[in-house]
Amino acid sequence: MGSLTRRTAQILCAALLFVFAIAMQAQNVTGSISGTVTDSSGALLPNSTVTITNTDTNQVVRTIQTSSAGSYSATSLPLGTYTVSIASPGFKTRTVTGLTLHVNDALTVNGNMDVGASNDVISVTADQLQLNFENATISGLITGTQVKELVLNNRNYEQLLALQPGVSYGGTSDQLYIGTSLPGGTTAVVSFSVSGGRNSANNWTIDGVTNVDRGSNLTLLSYPSVDAIREFRTLRNTYTAEFGGSSNGQINVVTRSGTNAFHGTVYEFFRNDVLNANDIKNKQATDPSKFTPRSPLRYNDFGGTVGGPLWRDKAFFFFSGEYRRVINYASSTLTGVPTAAERQGNFSTPVCTSVNISGTTPSCASTGTQVTNISPTAAAYIKDIFSTDGSKIPLPIATATDTTGHTLIQNQRSVYNENQEIGRLDYNLTKSLLLTGRVIWDDIPTVEPGGLFAGGGYPGNGTTVNESHTNVPGRSILGRFTWTASPTLVLEGGYSYSTGAIVSTPTGYISRSKSPDINPTLPYPTTLGIVPLVTMTAATSLNSAGVYDEHDKEHGIFAQVTKNIGRHTVIIGAQYARYMKTENSTGTNAGSFSFTSAFAPTGTQNYNQSFANFLSGYAATFTQASVALTPLLKSNMLEAFVQDNWKVTPRFTANLGVRYSFFGQPHDENKLLDNFDPATFDPAKAVAVDTNGQICYTGSACAGGTTPNASADVITLSNGQKVYVNGTIINSGTSFGHDSPYGQQIAKSHNLNFAPRLGFAWDARGNQKTVVRGGYGIAFDSSLFGTYEQNSFANAPFVQSSSYSNVSFDNPAGGTVTTVATPNPAAVRGTTTDFKTPYTQHYSLGFQQSLPWNSVLSVDYVGEHAVHLLGIMDINQVAPGAFVTQLGVSATTSSTAACASPNQAQTCTTQTYRYTSSGSELPLNRIRPYKGYNAINVVTNLFGSNYNSLQTQFQKRFAHNSLVEVNYTYSKALTDNQTDRSTAVQDRTNIRAEYGRSQLDRKHIFTADFVYALPWFYDQKGFIGHVVGGWELSGVVAINSGLPFTPSVSNQDPAGIGFLGASAAGGRPDQVGDPSKGSGLKTTTKWFNTAAFAPVPLGQVRAGNSPRGAINGPGYQRWDVGLFRNFRLFGPPEHRVDLQFRAEAFNVFNHNNPASINTTAFTSANWVTNNTTGVTTPPQPNSAFGNVNVWRDPRIMQLAVKINY
Repeated sequence: MGSLTRRTAQILCAALLFVFAIAMQAQNVTGSISGTVTDSSGALLPNSTVTITNTDTNQVVRTIQTSSAGSYSATSLPLGTYTVSIASPGFKTRTVTGLTLHVNDALTVNGNMDVGASNDVISVTADQLQLNFENATISGLITGTQVKELVLNNRNYEQLLALQPGVSYGGTSDQLYIGTSLPGGTTAVVSFSVSGGRNSANNWTIDGVTNVDRGSNLTLLSYPSVDAIREFRTLRNTYTAEFGGSSNGQINVVTRSGTNAFHGTVYEFFRNDVLNANDIKNKQATDPSKFTPRSPLRYNDFGGTVGGPLWRDKAFFFFSGEYRRVINYASSTLTGVPTAAERQGNFSTPVCTSVNISGTTPSCASTGTQVTNISPTAAAYIKDIFSTDGSKIPLPIATATDTTGHTLIQNQRSVYNENQEIGRLDYNLTKSLLLTGRVIWDDIPTVEPGGLFAGGGYPGNGTTVNESHTNVPGRSILGRFTWTASPTLVLEGGYSYSTGAIVSTPTGYISRSKSPDINPTLPYPTTLGIVPLVTMTAATSLNSAGVYDEHDKEHGIFAQVTKNIGRHTVIIGAQYARYMKTENSTGTNAGSFSFTSAFAPTGTQNYNQSFANFLSGYAATFTQASVALTPLLKSNMLEAFVQDNWKVTPRFTANLGVRYSFFGQPHDENKLLDNFDPATFDPAKAVAVDTNGQICYTGSACAGGTTPNASADVITLSNGQKVYVNGTIINSGTSFGHDSPYGQQIAKSHNLNFAPRLGFAWDARGNQKTVVRGGYGIAFDSSLFGTYEQNSFANAPFVQSSSYSNVSFDNPAGGTVTTVATPNPAAVRGTTTDFKTPYTQHYSLGFQQSLPWNSVLSVDYVGEHAVHLLGIMDINQVAPGAFVTQLGVSATTSSTAACASPNQAQTCTTQTYRYTSSGSELPLNRIRPYKGYNAINVVTNLFGSNYNSLQTQFQKRFAHNSLVEVNYTYSKALTDNQTDRSTAVQDRTNIRAEYGRSQLDRKHIFTADFVYALPWFYDQKGFIGHVVGGWELSGVVAINSGLPFTPSVSNQDPAGIGFLGASAAGGRPDQVGDPSKGSGLKTTTKWFNTAAFAPVPLGQVRAGNSPRGAINGPGYQRWDVGLFRNFRLFGPPEHRVDLQFRAEAFNVFNHNNPASINTTAFTSANWVTNNTTGVTTPPQPNSAFGNVNVWRDPRIMQLAVKINY
């Protein structure tokens, strides 16, 4: 500071105060140019003048004097094409032209000066590929040429991320649709792992502004058109302290800006099913003439861009608009669909036509083929939804595999549209002050035939049963300034606003507006706009999420100051964001009826009896949540950093930095947050649990003579219901008590999040041809918010879920709300109260080598180690085997009955585990750690991961913007929990057994991309040139090894852990062999050796020992190729109008790529012994185990025309 003038010091102090007073979640979207000036002997030349000019806008953006060490540094430069001119008294002026500054670039331009007059100019053209001599950041750049010219399936910029080393894509579809749902309604998420991190740990930004929904960290808010993207860079490891917000990839998209020349484009991309290959699942018949035809597709993607000067050399604009209109159809085959006669109560085979539910145990009152006393509610469903004439749900037909005529085959129509606009203005207010404003405006209106986030369901005429209309609007606003206060002092700051939403309304027959006659008497009022949901055994469900209204908003401000002090470039900055999220709970408030095939006569199909029970009004169960909550979460995020880039010598640069991150716990403006806190659970206040495993409240009958606990922590709600809340904490300010010790929050915030960042770059030979780089750093992660509101969606006291068994369809609760919502202990959700911010340690060492003919080779070791990762765990599991000693029961059960056909004259004894269903596990509630509850699924911070890799990249540039890039990654990613909240530990007492391959781990990842303008007659001069010139090839190649899959079992709990009900955990089998070895593997019906897995042996009281990720899934190879023809229509080179025709083929060789396999090994575990022969038959595997059940896309063709000017 001693060398600074007083005025400069005052400016710097004011800037620092400004930085720490205001901030936003923004990232650096500029670049820098630095270097050292020497004479021919290597002596340093201080006080040389360096002039940096942006040739796109004809602006001299920086004039700098070199320091006493002969060095200079120009930071915060706008992206573009530059000329650097270096002048020193007594030396010739040196000018470097053609420098392209990309996002987050740190270019090195040294001056080796020759003695002579300063008016003698030596001009040098820069290499197209520049090495990084300034920092240790492992990053990848996608240039504007790649963005515009590569073949992109569905024109979604996310796909370009996979064209970089260290990036693993885990999705099952090659078409990445824009938005949060796929056509049909199923959920769409970003499925990219960067350098072994979770796909939820990436920070997606546009022009530095947050573009990720913090509710899940898995969906984006806006989707800029690829024609509006200048470029984007992914920082994959060991980045400097300027970058944060997430702990893994920093994915920064930069939008295009205007220049001094007018440029633009108009385009349309077209697809149709007649151009595409048929899907492999449609070609399963042995006779090709019986193949199912391709599903119809209508696809139009059109739009344009324009950009140029508003005021030459001063103000520049850019606008982009892209519009998609997509209609596609998916074939659905439903079985068990009721016929016209059955919808009127007439069956061709005997059914139980009436059920007596007046007693404690229901019984069949009559059997026949006619249901005469149809429930009024069932009659309303028939009128409003099913219809007897097929006018709503079509009537089924007979098929070769269903001669009874209960199959319905129909194409369901999805509508998928998008309207997307971007406007940007850049204004040089003065030579030292640049202002930037940018707006993104997205709307994605869709029609989902199966309902939002669902898919499937009954088709219909005019509409479907579960259809929903949805819009996914996204908005992003940025205002930014860059002020060059002096040649060595730059200040930046601004404001941003980003928001996204999902607004969905049910419009199918299940909506109340289309089914006004359906009005059963329910315990609670419904607010979701749908009638009660219906499930039937062996038949398709009537299901919908109902009205869904979700919004994310983030406001913020940021500031940053950069100061050059001798050999040091010091950057200090901070970002502050105010985040808000609100969404309503869905589905369960509408109520849900379950109709089983109970009382079916021998020989009657399950779907017939379940439909007969539906008509007669006998429901096996009914469940309804008391309310559809809508929390309003808000949170503060603050990050600050100091970064010193130190030019230790002209050949060695050190990067020293530290970043502080505070990601505050959310609070709810509506005061609806609750949590389960084990520290506040009091065993003395636990409710009694009777011998049936049910809660024994005071005043209720208790099995086995159990005595209620008068001191139990039970509260009575205003409707008279009793709910158990022992261990529950609630945000302060409610009438329930149980105030959270954290005030308005339900977990403590973690404040001590300091992340050091260290790195170096060394010009190994001093000739700027070889650079060795390495570094270490820590990055903290901003965790998802959705888990907090999901606690309240499920937990008392804000929500009570009432369950009833053996009830009337017309009035399941008998007209009243029961005093006890359910006698069965409730499942509870929670989030760890001792929250620790997850973080990842990054480390790397590698080199870049400049090769002849404008090419570069990069080779890096890249590693990561993450701790305090989120993961869900059922903390109320019973210790393995505890049931044997504490309940005094055996580990197995047995029963004897007539053997199955053809040995029905003989008897067979069936032995199995004691616990094979949620009902059989009710007695375990007596010995759970937190008595009175069933599963307690808590998101904890107990997990970690590690990643080691070799990441290589070869890049080459040709004339005419042609390029080729080849990437290869050899890696391994291991973890003990692979997701934030969707995959749980099998056994809470043995977390070590969970350590295995991460769900996005691929051992080998190879990608290549190229854009090649054929050089013959490139200028298209003369008649022959116009005929044969202008051809261009473009392509993307991906060859990846498989992802890991984990085998599972259902209806089996040999250890008596208690996870067969509402637990997030599940069981695994034993591994008894190598699933990758054996004969006849990698077929559609046997992808791996299914004999490598077996049930836990009968009598052994433990969980299955198969590790996570034991099965290596299918790899894939995809070749996407484009052939373009470019026509030069008219105009001089700087204002030329070109026409481009494009023919693109995705998966051009139509390679059959399996995407997913069935991993459910066993659905039952019965050892059956024939008592006559003494032969024991072990459990049989699931018949679909090992089958390929999802395929990637076949060949898809796309045609396009573009006009560029």
